[in-house]
Amino acid sequence: MKWLQLTIAISPQIEDACVSQVQDLGATAVFVDSSPDSSRILLHGIFPLKADRSWIEQSMRIYLSSLQELGFEIPSPELTLQEIDEEKYLSQWKEFFKPIHLANTLVIEPIWDQGHAKAGEKRVIIDPGMAFGTGQHFTTRFCLQWICKHRERLSSLVDIGCGSGILAAAALVLGVKRVVALDHDFAATKAAKACMELNQVQDKIFLITADCLSLPLKVSFDAVVANLHTSLLLQASQELKSLLSPGASLVLTGIGYGNQKEILDQYSDLQLQEIQNDPHKEWVGIWFINHQSGLLASK
Repeated sequence: MKWLQLTIAISPQIEDACVSQVQDLGATAVFVDSSPDSSRILLHGIFPLKADRSWIEQSMRIYLSSLQELGFEIPSPELTLQEIDEEKYLSQWKEFFKPIHLANTLVIEPIWDQGHAKAGEKRVIIDPGMAFGTGQHFTTRFCLQWICKHRERLSSLVDIGCGSGILAAAALVLGVKRVVALDHDFAATKAAKACMELNQVQDKIFLITADCLSLPLKVSFDAVVANLHTSLLLQASQELKSLLSPGASLVLTGIGYGNQKEILDQYSDLQLQEIQNDPHKEWVGIWFINHQSGLLASK
């Protein structure tokens, strides 16, 4: 089987922005190589072979030009597209992806490199690359770290926009009793199901393919975790609020740095109180509490 690989030479300062853009263009996997030249890195995006090459190239060049206009340096040669064999694709992933330890509580291990759990750590095994969410990116890591920190006070959690299923799987192995995972994309829920089977938790997590703007859930949760685009977080604010138990937590990320005020204003209007606001380069993660007693008592 063959894949289409996009390779872009970029400066480290725009790594997160370009990773997000390549994912938005439909990449199945995104990873980064260091270059011998420390002033640049090589970002690779893997697409299905049938993807529209001209559209990907044109869209990415327009995006890079917009970054240049903002004053960011784009090294040359800046962009290539080539076919690669699946064996090379998987080899690149294996070289790139290493175990991730979080809060002395959890380790994320790729299926080919297991056995790194330290004393007191639970583990989640993943087969990286088939859906968004591996723990490498800030947005996923922010949610994972929050779950690690608050796991002992959670009995239920729903992951909206579950992608690879890593957040739901982590919540369950860390002791959350009732876990639901939802995504509108059938390919994502298929990947999430595979992740759950890999961790032998498929019978303990309720997996749903549905739109976050018309949620089929009629129950509430101690925590709602949503790693979505800013536009979706704004559109779905009422639906997400409806899933919160009194005193429950809402953890949002996928928020562009320039969009955080809009998110804060809209969710504050819903009587949700901001507890944590964590910016990281291009991204922000925000923790809200439903405006009643609960986890608010212990930040």
